[in-house]
Amino acid sequence: MKKISILLMFLVLCVCGLMAQAPEKFTYQAVVRNAGNSLVTNAQVGVRVSVLQGSAQGTPVFVETHSASTNANGLVTLEIGGGNAQTGSFSAINWADGVFFLKTEIDPNGGNNYSVTTTQQLLSVPYALYAKQAENGFSGDYNDLTNTPTIPTVPTNVSAFTNDAGYITMDSVPAIPTVPTNVSAFTNDAGYLTGYTETDPLFNAWDKNYNDLTNTPTIPTVPTNVSAFTNDAGYLTGYTETDPLFNAWDKTTTI
Repeated sequence: MKKISILLMFLVLCVCGLMAQAPEKFTYQAVVRNAGNSLVTNAQVGVRVSVLQGSAQGTPVFVETHSASTNANGLVTLEIGGGNAQTGSFSAINWADGVFFLKTEIDPNGGNNYSVTTTQQLLSVPYALYAKQAENGFSGDYNDLTNTPTIPTVPTNVSAFTNDAGYITMDSVPAIPTVPTNVSAFTNDAGYLTGYTETDPLFNAWDKNYNDLTNTPTIPTVPTNVSAFTNDAGYLTGYTETDPLFNAWDKTTTI
């Protein structure tokens, strides 16, 4: 099979309308030349495009095919993301997650017998697709939120509140009642006695004489002299001095 060489001249990435509805694709252009370095012009070519994550040999996160025509200058123009998806979804690519590479495979005869492969890193421009997520980002304005809570109005006057706390709404001091000092001033609802008459016939018949009582205690006789007590405390009942010196003393103050 005749070897075909393809010279990729430039990559045009168009990301439009990021502030409105960002398109889920970008433009890719390449100039196709044959083995003799001649342009492949006005020809139908088959192209397979893969977006690889991480490295030139990384995992394809999206694969699609195109059937396109070169123009009179050998230029083929593709809209990446607008072909026939084979693997993954272009809109699901997380452009913020690492580096990405674009792998292109071309069949110059317009079929799917891809004979030439080229891989190159996607630079910063494609990652502008990530900016489309700003459509769903928070603007920082409270009025842009949904399901916001209802904020009650706070009264500035006490009278606006329901009186369930017992605060005083009148402007005068209530009368303070006089507290009685005599029991007789109170209503007799506590059962205190205001008078009493004994009705027990036994109590009324008793003449209150001690000698009429039974089981009275025995009252002991209390001695009036010390000698009447038992000598268990060692007190003296008598004493004779036997010291000759003491007996010889005439009990004067001069010795």
